[in-house]
Amino acid sequence: MKMVKNILLGLVATATILSFAGCKMGAGEGDTDGNKWDLTMTIDTTDPKKPMTAGTSYRRFWEQISASENVAAIKTTITIDPAKCTYTTGALVAGLIFDLNKGADDKTVDFNLIGINPKVMTGGKPGYYIERYEGVSSDKKKSGDTSDQAIGTAVAPLGPMSWAACPAGSYSVDANGVLSFVITIKQENKKYSIYIGNEKIREYTSDRTTHIWKDKNGVEYLAGGIACYGNAGAGNKIVANYKSDKDSVIGKLEAEEIEE
Repeated sequence: MKMVKNILLGLVATATILSFAGCKMGAGEGDTDGNKWDLTMTIDTTDPKKPMTAGTSYRRFWEQISASENVAAIKTTITIDPAKCTYTTGALVAGLIFDLNKGADDKTVDFNLIGINPKVMTGGKPGYYIERYEGVSSDKKKSGDTSDQAIGTAVAPLGPMSWAACPAGSYSVDANGVLSFVITIKQENKKYSIYIGNEKIREYTSDRTTHIWKDKNGVEYLAGGIACYGNAGAGNKIVANYKSDKDSVIGKLEAEEIEE
């Protein structure tokens, strides 16, 4: 019988810029508040206490929320309330990073990124993209205040990709205009299936064999870290909430191991 595993994202609160030298990875200028199961991420380019670097166009932030790189699949709800955001023009993105792993030199990382932009209304719908990046380094300041249009160079098989419309019925909007996106990463036979809502948007098969996690029955999975991600253009503020379910975690999100 084929085994399909789902795990639900847990997020940790921290308000500092992290370096690769620490337990967790991340970079950029942003804040998180809450706990690993209910976290709010804020990136604010309008804060006078944290002004943007002169001559830059974007403020990016990403932060690993798993205690290790042993997460095999994920499901999380990202909620964006327009009343808490500020939008003038340019980027306004909240995203989810998965399959995050350190490079061999401990200075670079590889990961897959799903980005959601509630202001990119392709065909009247919010926009999304999914791309894979390799060799990303905090030293390049591509996470932070920058004029680079991307956090790195997208590589096959998950990119590069232009913005696409979220499938009809894959997200919800309440009476106050609050948007909710359920992002699910399933894995079967070392192949990721990526969903927004109930709509499968991509499949991804990797030939990577250097980071494998085994469950108690010896079943092998591709594994990596989980991180939140955001990007706000100059003059913008993005606030996104991530809600998670402890009971659906497979792999190692924290120190303990939780299995179905």
